Amino acid sequence: MLRADLTQFALTGRTCRITPLLANHAGSYPGRSIPEAESLITGIDAGAFGYCFDPAQAAIEARSADGWEAALHAALPRLRAVALSDIAFDPSEKPDAAGKPRMCPLGEGAIDWKKFFSVLAAARFNGPVSLHMEYETHNEVNAMIKDLAFARARVDEAWRI
Repeated sequence: MLRADLTQFALTGRTCRITPLLANHAGSYPGRSIPEAESLITGIDAGAFGYCFDPAQAAIEARSADGWEAALHAALPRLRAVALSDIAFDPSEKPDAAGKPRMCPLGEGAIDWKKFFSVLAAARFNGPVSLHMEYETHNEVNAMIKDLAFARARVDEAWRI
């Protein structure tokens, strides 16, 4: 049933001249991993349905700090948007164990941002990037400014702007 709904969503998107996106999200969500999402949208043209990829969610789902990398490579043919959030694994747990991850400011967690953005640059990604501030902070505006500056610096570094 979900596959039929996603197919219809893609057809509606074509009619409206938009590209529906499926976000990867760890947990018990449809499409939580790129391989699962691919099984749902197999047969739908890559131009008609895309991904919004979040490396932290991929790392949580893989239970590995570098779990985002294989998922990103699998998502590249349909990658249309990127959501940025960072994840820290409990230091008392190994990153590949079922430890309790926590969201944190960009650059303070487990994601290798230099590598992440270099993959995007090599793929010539030019879609939208959104910042997801899913962590607690005492000053949200300053936290957003810091995350944006961090992301901007990684973009500039990867694209040599």
